[in-house]
Order: sequence, then structure tokens, then C-alpha cells
Amino acid sequence: LIKKTTVMGKASGLSKSRHVVCTKAGFLHLFESKFHVHPKSSVNLHTAKVMTVDDDACAIAIESDEIVQSGVTFWRGKSSKKKHMLRCAQGSVERDNWIKVMKLFATVETAASSDVFSESP
Repeated sequence: LIKKTTVMGKASGLSKSRHVVCTKAGFLHLFESKFHVHPKSSVNLHTAKVMTVDDDACAIAIESDEIVQSGVTFWRGKSSKKKHMLRCAQGSVERDNWIKVMKLFATVETAASSDVFSESP
């Protein structure tokens, strides 16, 4: 375990709270709450691209070819990447801390547009 917190995830215009855990193995696990044992979904950060969001100083955009749900790995083609947008409730400092952790495993870029990321866990 490297880092954990609760963030807001965006799904079809609706925001849902998710408990997020980043492991030493380079996976980002998203849980319904901190009390759930099994993640709703997981992202392999080794195959992910992480970006800041230009119009939201608290948001992180994550794009991945691989998503794990209920223990099954789904591979997506380059044209159909799984997209997540997470919003750190504690602000931009917390977002920057998350990006530092994800940088250990993922490719990190700056300034994605938030309207590009409409899917979420």
C-alpha cells in the first residue's frame, strides 16, 4: 500500500464517491467505500496515462488500455481506452501528491480537458 483516500469519480455527468488505493505493485483500486473488501475496478498504472485537468485544479484524468473488474482483465484497443476522472476532495495539493505516487508507475502528462473524460469506474 502506497496511498489511499476517498475521491469523487465522474460517471455520465454524475459524481460518486470512491475509496481509492494505490499499491506497491502499481495498481489503482477503486472501491465503493472504505468498508468494501473487493474493488469495483482496478487500473494497471504500468499501462496507464495520467494527466492533470486544465479546467479543474483538483482533478486527475487516467486513461488505460486495461481495466480489471471482478477479477477479470479486459483489454481494450487503442481507440477504446477506458477513461477515469478522479477529483481530490482535499484540493490541488492532494491531487499533486497522488500524481507523484502514480508517476512511479504511469506515464504522466499535463492538461487534459475534463469533457474528454466522461466515463468512470
